[in-house]
Amino acid sequence: GETNEDQLMKKIKLSNSENTRIFTFGIGDDLNTHLLDKITEETNAYRSYISDKEDIELKISNFYTKVSSPILTDIELKFNYNGKVRNVFPHDLPDIFKGSSITVLGRFEGSGMLELILNGMVNGKAEKYKFTGSFVEQTENDFIAPLWAARNVGYLLDQIRLHGESKELVDEVISLSKKY
Repeated sequence: GETNEDQLMKKIKLSNSENTRIFTFGIGDDLNTHLLDKITEETNAYRSYISDKEDIELKISNFYTKVSSPILTDIELKFNYNGKVRNVFPHDLPDIFKGSSITVLGRFEGSGMLELILNGMVNGKAEKYKFTGSFVEQTENDFIAPLWAARNVGYLLDQIRLHGESKELVDEVISLSKKY
């Protein structure tokens, strides 16, 4: 019976003491995507939307395949690096499901060796994966900075949409958009 978004979100937070993921699924073009996105953000889940013009059977099948086959959950990424790593997107890494991938973009200062540690759960058991590499200050990959900026702008726009507009967020979106 509750229709107020804030009250619904409070009920979800209070009721979800075991951090159960709530996967949202919307069909049609007249959806409250704001509420559905808030629910998936709060519960670290996955959302899927089907417009009236899309093949519903294919989308539902893909959605079910994805959510029924978790590969790595409760993911945490750490950097062992003498320099500084910042502005990493996505901030909160989503679970990895069969057939999905995650691209992580960020900024670093300095150069040198790096150890990347990926922690997560596999079938209820904690797992740790370590990778080594190096950061190089000058690269030939000029396409990476605009990709990072697009992720950053997307994150900031989501924050504005989900939590309200502030001058700082708007200014940052404008600054990044002009620069990249």
